[in-house]
Amino acid sequence: MLAVNNTNFERYLGIDISPTCVQMCREMVERRVTDKAKRVDVEEQDFFTYKGPVCDAVVLGEILEHVEDPQIFLKKVYDITHEASFIYISTVVNCPQKDHISLFRTVEEIEDMYREAGFDITDRLLCPTNGYTLEKAVKRQTAILTAHILRKQHKTSAGQQL
Repeated sequence: MLAVNNTNFERYLGIDISPTCVQMCREMVERRVTDKAKRVDVEEQDFFTYKGPVCDAVVLGEILEHVEDPQIFLKKVYDITHEASFIYISTVVNCPQKDHISLFRTVEEIEDMYREAGFDITDRLLCPTNGYTLEKAVKRQTAILTAHILRKQHKTSAGQQL
């Protein structure tokens, strides 16, 4: 809700395939969005069926580890954004959980996945768990929370990436 309360987009749209998550999010919007004039919609739908307008911003919080093919998910993000869109994605390295379908082993694996999907990384934050330094977390292969800000890669008129 922090993003909604501190930005001025024409519309905010949350999409989730889970009816329970949609209901929880709607309740949170009702309680935590301070400007009731802002248009905030939360819809129950499969992200892959989204056919709305191109998005000025996309936020994916802890989603990629829950999907079978993160690359296909990122392709959809690419398709619904423009070159100036703000894209924020957080996920986790070395965090096996029963609901994590995709397990990322290194930060480089995640960053390569973003680049392969057509994105440049403009900023990142890596947060090792257990009070470890990044170096110690990598060495011990413990969980590292990752947050990346992405932009679409620039293309030339011939369609080649710069």
